[in-house]
Amino acid sequence: MLRPYAPENILGDFVENNVFYLGDEVIEDGECYKFIQGKDRQPFARMIVDHGRHYFEIKQSVQSWHRYPVNYTIGSKWQQGYVTRLPNGQLQVFPIEYNARYSRWVNFWKIIDAPGTERDDPRSWEKSTPATNYLMDCAVCHTSQLKNTKGRGFQAENLEFREPGIGCEMCHGPGGKHVAWHMQGKANKKDPLEPPVDFTRISSAESVAICSQCHMQSAISAPGPDGELNYTRGRDGFFERYKSRPYGEFFLNARFKVGRIRQTSFVVESFLRSNCFRKGGATGISCHDPHHDDAMSNPTSCFSATTPTGCAPSVMPNSRRRRICSGIRAIR
Repeated sequence: MLRPYAPENILGDFVENNVFYLGDEVIEDGECYKFIQGKDRQPFARMIVDHGRHYFEIKQSVQSWHRYPVNYTIGSKWQQGYVTRLPNGQLQVFPIEYNARYSRWVNFWKIIDAPGTERDDPRSWEKSTPATNYLMDCAVCHTSQLKNTKGRGFQAENLEFREPGIGCEMCHGPGGKHVAWHMQGKANKKDPLEPPVDFTRISSAESVAICSQCHMQSAISAPGPDGELNYTRGRDGFFERYKSRPYGEFFLNARFKVGRIRQTSFVVESFLRSNCFRKGGATGISCHDPHHDDAMSNPTSCFSATTPTGCAPSVMPNSRRRRICSGIRAIR
């Protein structure tokens, strides 16, 4: 998720293999990437450390290098993106990310976007367009309680978030009522789907619906009455159910050859078609523990944080996980 810059959180190589070249290509080979060095490659970005501080230096259209500080990191496991705060206050995502699996800097947007889109060419970054604006494109799933202060939709100048990263309420729902009950020394007897959601007592469909708010390809987020963009107030429930674009609107590059959606973590469409979900009742936490105590080093843990004091992790028992995973078939 999004975290304020700290040197110890940097995943990328800012010292040795720290230059990205225009002209280099990344080609999909099955579910792996192949890197091809371009004949007329030109240096575009170099990632450096100066007096202990991490920077991106980008060669812009005027053919001079411009230096930008890293102010935030996105991700901490297989790949990491970086964000800078521009002089106008806007958060802009650098066009180059670091892939830990291959120990390479990659133009990830060209890999996942439709050909010819604005983000396809990293040189579009210096225009500071909405396509690479963090608050407009990324914050809805990478930060907690994003809202438009003017009560409308995704307009960069009016967007703000309550806290970086994903807090408990983004999955479990608003906790104010829960806290108030316990402050009064009362037991909060409620339906398991009523916030804070008890994931151990809801159906697999309900569990996946909550996850799908961010893990569904191009999930649709409608502004709330007070400009809320990734949470709700005053409506039935705190999450939408499987609101997304039709499958037919996905471009071919969005899928592996076997049909599984491959764009970052947008996997709900594929998961809903799997036997794991349809016959085994699997959910996201069947394989990914959101509260694990070794989250920083555990690739199957959802978040890089530990369980808050006083909260019990909602993790599926191993017995049920084994039952779900036995006899798993390829996704169809």
